[in-house]
Amino acid sequence: AGAEFGEGSLAGTYSGNYLYSSADSATYYKNKGMNLVRLPLRWERLQPTLNQALDANELSRLTGFVNAVTAAGQTVLLDPHNYTRYYGNVIGSSAVPKSAYADFWRCLATQFKGNARVIFRLMNEPNSMPTEQWLSGANDALAAIHSPNA
Repeated sequence: AGAEFGEGSLAGTYSGNYLYSSADSATYYKNKGMNLVRLPLRWERLQPTLNQALDANELSRLTGFVNAVTAAGQTVLLDPHNYTRYYGNVIGSSAVPKSAYADFWRCLATQFKGNARVIFRLMNEPNSMPTEQWLSGANDALAAIHSPNA
């Protein structure tokens, strides 16, 4: 935990408002028998502007951690802790169209497509929206993850 911290100060300052766990901490838990690392993160930090490229610095931090952990034989679960929001606006609203959410997942899937030890959790605790709205957004994200362009 740590990359999802600082919700009140998005995008926040790395090592001030949030951080990524060290590869050493993952190794510690691997030595205790843990083979899955859940990595909570924030969409806004990886993609500060909808439908734009992922932030190079944030992506470098994420990729560095993921590569270190998966090289050690553990699996990483990428887990956006946005509660179906982007800067407080609900996925599927006019401010955050479903297509933007799908674009985010297409970008992440493209980044990690060669790493079989990376799995995706679409969203931590979707809430306060009609089930049909979330289902539609989730299906669009799944289609983007599995698209030939990802």
